[in-house]
Amino acid sequence: MKGPMSASARVLFASVLFLITISAAAAVSSAAAPGDVPEIRAPGAYFQPRPGTERAEAAPADLIRASSRLTASERHDLGPLSGSESARLKPEASNGHERLKVKVGIARGLSQPVILKPLDAPLLPGTERSHAGGIARREADGRLSWTTAFVSPGAAAVRLYIQEAVLPAGSRVYVYSERGEVHGPYSFEGGVPAGGFWSHTVAGEQVYLEVQLAEPSGSVGICRLVVSSVGHLTAAANGLSAEATLAAQDTSCFQDVACISSTDFPLIASAKHSVASLLFSDAGIMYLCSGGLIAAIGDSSTPYLLTANHCFGNQASATSLQATFNFINTGCGQTFPNESAFPSTLGATLLATGAGSDYTLVRLSQNPPAGAFLLGWTTQDVSTTNGLKTYRVSHPAPSGAAYPEYFTRQFIVGSPSSTCTGVAQGNFLYSTQELGGTTGGSSGSPMYLADGSIVGQLFGKCGSNTSDACDSASNYVVDGAFRTSYPALAPWLNPQSTGACTPSSTVLCLNNNRFRVSASWQSATASGIGTAAPMTSDTGYFWFFSNTNVEVVAKVLNACAVNNQYWVFSGGLTNVRVTLSVTDMQNGSVRTYVNMQGTAFQPIQDTNAFATCP
Repeated sequence: MKGPMSASARVLFASVLFLITISAAAAVSSAAAPGDVPEIRAPGAYFQPRPGTERAEAAPADLIRASSRLTASERHDLGPLSGSESARLKPEASNGHERLKVKVGIARGLSQPVILKPLDAPLLPGTERSHAGGIARREADGRLSWTTAFVSPGAAAVRLYIQEAVLPAGSRVYVYSERGEVHGPYSFEGGVPAGGFWSHTVAGEQVYLEVQLAEPSGSVGICRLVVSSVGHLTAAANGLSAEATLAAQDTSCFQDVACISSTDFPLIASAKHSVASLLFSDAGIMYLCSGGLIAAIGDSSTPYLLTANHCFGNQASATSLQATFNFINTGCGQTFPNESAFPSTLGATLLATGAGSDYTLVRLSQNPPAGAFLLGWTTQDVSTTNGLKTYRVSHPAPSGAAYPEYFTRQFIVGSPSSTCTGVAQGNFLYSTQELGGTTGGSSGSPMYLADGSIVGQLFGKCGSNTSDACDSASNYVVDGAFRTSYPALAPWLNPQSTGACTPSSTVLCLNNNRFRVSASWQSATASGIGTAAPMTSDTGYFWFFSNTNVEVVAKVLNACAVNNQYWVFSGGLTNVRVTLSVTDMQNGSVRTYVNMQGTAFQPIQDTNAFATCP
């Protein structure tokens, strides 16, 4: 409970000793066996953008809109898909353990790149002329713009690949459609990322590109922008009709997230704001998968996202990534909305990837939308916990058409009757779906426990009837085990797992700096990291809402002479959810304690916390 405390009350409370959950992991090499991984539980948190990282959202009023005056020569029409292009879009054959990503488009190279260059002659206010495959226009107020269009007949949506761009400081670039959809502004003052830049997806077969050029010296100056490819997307990218070449699937078991309540899954509200539909390019083919935002210990401001290696495992695909969030039906049983109307991010940096447990971790290049939730995780070994209930939110794409968020509930199968070749239990989790179903597009979606902690990410299905999304009797659902993936992910998700403890505003270093203690909290409407205040070499406290309001006290005692253990005591004056962890920085062992939301904090007296003495 919140409220001011007197100095004497603080001293009394300190003696109560409250252990806070710290999330820290052992520094384990990427080659470590799963059995060597300490059991760690990291809390989830609402994403908190760093100041100054917010980005402007485009609006129709931002555009100059010279599109209506483009001539045929300024609309770059790629023509219908060729036979070879259509053939590349056909789904890949199943190999008996279906991997659930789906083809939804193809990158179509232009016969001649469209290249914006500086004007070769002045342009008077109120005039325009054809230039570099588009229209250059000077507004009456002196603003200079260049507009062009690209058409890929039969596409449900398109996106542009900008291979090269260097524009004057202050210039802005937009993509838009005739229907009012607009994305940007993009800035290319420092050029494009290595590997180029993919724009947002725009619904329809035609997209307009508008460049608003800044002229600090009254002239165009040096400018260059090269469009070399157009992404032709089938219906899957925008929830329209299914591509005819893709076989229809049974979706009778599917469960719309809009129909799911906290009774079905207590943390459904948080999960809905953590999962994204992922659109990306790999070797010229566009695919759909799913992924989830994931928390790093002590850091709620870095947008890490976890998906599957079989979705993508290279930087080129990460660069092309468009992650769409909050793609949810407005109500149970409602008509599907258009995905392009929902907030999305562009680009990512590949951090870690591996096929052994099918994981890929990236850092998004842009912040997710307000209210985004970073999922917690645990290295608990659940692979043999028969009957353990697990949950998932994903974006299935049956028949190649992208769906909004859908929900599944599974039970871990501790002793599967058979396993697929190369998909060993332990490295992978086997389960049977009890409610809902997954299919193409669901790949990479997190599997979590009842408390929202990630334990795996979707690999696919294994069984005798993997083409049937609703056949739970013949198929297992298979996820890469987070516990196995953890050693490769730890440098980002738990960067201070071993070594000397370094105190900070959110970290207590206790008992000769051997133990790292930190606290996180979550109420019904907000979350955060506790601010640390040391008291003695063994003891400290945390506050959440105000530095006059002590919430948690923690103490780590050396009891090696008593029972060859280090003891952890804690006490709290709060009823919010508190995730508490203490890490032994000498060997990476972690003890995590959780106080549930709405429950008065229960004192902790763990006299068997750490067994490594001295």
